[in-house]
Amino acid sequence: MRLYKNLCFVFVIALMFFSVLACVSAVTYNVNSTWLNSDIQGLIDGKSDIDGLYFDGSVGMIYNVCLDITKVISVTCAEGVKIVGSAGGFNDYAFNIASDNVKISDFTISGYITAICSNGFKNITINNNTLVNNMNSIDIKYSNGVNVSRNKIFDGESDGVVVDSSKNVNISNNDIAVRLQRLGFEVSFNGDNMHVVSPTWRSTGDISPIESRY
Repeated sequence: MRLYKNLCFVFVIALMFFSVLACVSAVTYNVNSTWLNSDIQGLIDGKSDIDGLYFDGSVGMIYNVCLDITKVISVTCAEGVKIVGSAGGFNDYAFNIASDNVKISDFTISGYITAICSNGFKNITINNNTLVNNMNSIDIKYSNGVNVSRNKIFDGESDGVVVDSSKNVNISNNDIAVRLQRLGFEVSFNGDNMHVVSPTWRSTGDISPIESRY
C-alpha cells in the first residue's frame, strides 16, 4: 500500500511538472521605431520564450538596425516597414543570422554593406524581402538547409545572392536587377542537394559573365 501511495505521489508531481511546461508558450514580441538597436538586441538575447520578432509601424516607417539573430525565431514586419542603413551609424548589416532555424521575411532593406548574412548555421529561410541599394544583398557561407526565395533585389553594387560552401540549398523565384557589371548571383558549392533556379534578370548597366564554381 505504501509503495502504491509513493507511486501515485510521483505520478502527480510529474503531471504537475509537465502541465507547467505546457503553460509556458512561445511569444512573438513587437517592437516599434522608438526602440534603440540595443533595446531590440537585448530583447532577442534576453527573452528565453521568444520565437518571433515583429517590427510594427505604418507604411514608410523606418528602422536603423544592426542585429545579431541569436535565437530560433521568425523575424518579420508590418507592411511597408523599411530597414535603412545610416552612413554615420549601423550599416555593416541589417540582420546577421547567428542561430539555426531562423526565418527573415517581408522586409524592405537598403543602405547596408550586406543586408542579410550568415556563417555556419542550419535551416535558414530568407523570403519575400525587397533588398535595394545594398552593396551585397544576401551572403550565406558554410550553412546547411538554406532557402532563398521570392525576394526582389535591385540596384546592388555587387552580387545579389552569394551562397558559399553550403549544402541543401534552394534558391528560387527571386527577381534580381543589377546596375553594375555583374549578374548579381553567385554560388560556390561544396556539398550535396543543391537546387538553384535562375532568377529573373534585369540589368540597368553593362553586364559580363561570372564564373559559378561547383
